[in-house]
Amino acid sequence: MLQAAIIALILIGIYKLIDRNKAQSSDPDIDWWVAFTFVFVPMILIFIISLVVIGNAFSEIIILSAYSLYFIIPFIYLKKILGYSAKKSLKYSVWAPVTVLAIEIPYTLFFGLHNV
Repeated sequence: MLQAAIIALILIGIYKLIDRNKAQSSDPDIDWWVAFTFVFVPMILIFIISLVVIGNAFSEIIILSAYSLYFIIPFIYLKKILGYSAKKSLKYSVWAPVTVLAIEIPYTLFFGLHNV
């Protein structure tokens, strides 16, 4: 959960940077809880999928393809719930998997090396 909170704070910073020059818009702003949802929900779903895959000896490709949820869930949330256009939803949702991968690898290496 700490990892999701760190990534959500970084996502909020990226979203604020994207919105710094925007004119007054009727689109709702993305707050901390929404950014946390963009990370936490796929994280839980990937955990559940990995338990099923490992428990039933399925191919690990399923787990790797489950990482696309970091893009799909924010895109659907922005498009369907917040009512953003497809272009704007794409512009915002592409940052979730990029940030997750950029933070998850050092986070796992740092905390993984201390557990050895």
